[in-house]
Amino acid sequence: MITVQGTGITVINSKESDYISLTDMAGYKDELEARVVVSNWMSTRFTLEFWGIWEQSSVCIFSKSGRYGGGIFAHKDIAFEFGSWLSAEFKLYLIKNLKQLR
Repeated sequence: MITVQGTGITVINSKESDYISLTDMAGYKDELEARVVVSNWMSTRFTLEFWGIWEQSSVCIFSKSGRYGGGIFAHKDIAFEFGSWLSAEFKLYLIKNLKQLR
């Protein structure tokens, strides 16, 4: 777990890669409708094109069920793009805090 601008964000390490909760990140914009924020981002043309290119080498996103710890998780490269969409400042602090975790 890392904290970025007051928002707690779950980080999972799987297959030697970090996966970051987009659902938690979206809480920065709208805590009550975080899934809507993620859905809006996922539906953009740029996002779909980026995923298509990225997934040629690896799985970039998955969903994990559960009331606590569940949500939509993305490889850190994808999460950084989502962070840019939320705000440039948020992305910068996300990268810095993730580096401190490792």
